[in-house]
Amino acid sequence: MSEPLRLCQFAPAVNRGDAMSRQAIAMHLEARAAGLEAALFEFGHGDDNSVPKQLYDEYTPRSGDVIVLHYGGRRHYEDWVVRQPGRVYVYSHNVTPPHFFERIGFPWVEALYRGRDTLAGLSHLGGLAVSRYNQIEMLRAGFRDVRIIPLIIDFDALQEATHTPEALEIVERYHADGVVNWLHVGRLVPSKRIEDIIRAFYIYHRHINPNSRLFLVGSGRDMEAYTQPLCEWVNRLGLQQAVIFTGRVSDEALAGFYKLASLYVCMSEHEGFCVPLVEAMVHQIPVIAYRAAGIPYTMGDAGVLVEDKDPVLVAQIAHILCTDRTYREQIIAGQLARAQVWHPDRAREAFAAWLHTLMGNEHEHTQQTAHCHRAGATSDRFRPFSL
Repeated sequence: MSEPLRLCQFAPAVNRGDAMSRQAIAMHLEARAAGLEAALFEFGHGDDNSVPKQLYDEYTPRSGDVIVLHYGGRRHYEDWVVRQPGRVYVYSHNVTPPHFFERIGFPWVEALYRGRDTLAGLSHLGGLAVSRYNQIEMLRAGFRDVRIIPLIIDFDALQEATHTPEALEIVERYHADGVVNWLHVGRLVPSKRIEDIIRAFYIYHRHINPNSRLFLVGSGRDMEAYTQPLCEWVNRLGLQQAVIFTGRVSDEALAGFYKLASLYVCMSEHEGFCVPLVEAMVHQIPVIAYRAAGIPYTMGDAGVLVEDKDPVLVAQIAHILCTDRTYREQIIAGQLARAQVWHPDRAREAFAAWLHTLMGNEHEHTQQTAHCHRAGATSDRFRPFSL
């Protein structure tokens, strides 16, 4: 007789402020709330200890295990995971194309190339994706069926964080009447094209509104070959007082920056989903974003999506959004409507539907070899998440 279903998730490392880690924690808590046994494992020592977790080598297989491998392409424990005797699902959080990092001599470029190749090598397993864009990439890599389980973004927590002492301290520190604050949130990496944001802000600050600032909120750790030239360039442009590199901040401090923001700008050329776009929508901040990769799938018809990164064009759009109240309110209204697609209740429903599929198939699975379980996983017909 097989053992009851247990959801076992494996992540590279469970860290604070990391979208992959947050999703793993949210799925863990949702599974337990649904009455299932769940366990969370990591391959490295992460700094988020909000839920119990173990190192991967502490895993003891059971016949009823369903294994979810959170995949981002840079760490390579896949061979170990697929050898485990359970149904294995690859949950893709997207692998950034390596060419973005080649020009800065990034040491993990080869690992990124391998990571994209490895995804195709895992295509015999079950497939899960955080977005339609990731789903398409997985299908192109050879996965037969890929179910979308959107990220569970806690809208209430986003709003509540704006009232915390840390958020209010950020607002008090940077508040100034009449200042237009541009905001970008995310790791400072070449694929985000931070330089394109700075170019547009330079035009805006020098030629349209000198009473303005650009907050670049996010870590540049291990990216000094990219961030140092950016900082030097900002200084040469004379923007050192107007462009603020905050480094990594807490969720509470981040809420303060959202509260300050007049508009959100994203010129990234590769995003699988881009959580800050949804956060900006929830905080009622107009978004200007470059139409690339997964961004159109996240934004839909909301915000202002540009096909051309001409800095003059972006600066002019920013000016209109900050001066034309009617247009600004229309954009915000459209974004609030789009945000409902990513409401956490819908994401939880998608996850619960997948769990229901697993429980419905549970009696069909007995203790078999890893190969047999994997073959069974790919035969499931998934109902796609509707955008």
